[in-house]
Amino acid sequence: LVSLLLAPVFIWDAIKLSHRFAGPIVRVRRLLAQFADGQDFKAVEFRDGDFWKSLASDLNRAFNRKIASEANSENENSRLSPFRSEPSEPFELRKNG
Repeated sequence: LVSLLLAPVFIWDAIKLSHRFAGPIVRVRRLLAQFADGQDFKAVEFRDGDFWKSLASDLNRAFNRKIASEANSENENSRLSPFRSEPSEPFELRKNG
């Protein structure tokens, strides 16, 4: 009888615990898909009490580094070829002989 009365409490606790594990992973998958599709990056943040907090900070560092790298690459490209608006013709290798 007691276990029957406590069953809803155990079920509720199991659901909350599973959401603390699964929720962050669902959020990360959604953000990775958005980032891969070229959408603006929003910092990864998890709810209070969620697991995987260190994963969020690691992903934020990686995303910020990638964004900074792309920005630097764009700056380098514009600085190296300020007058070229179209790509140059492809280079062909010729065999001797």
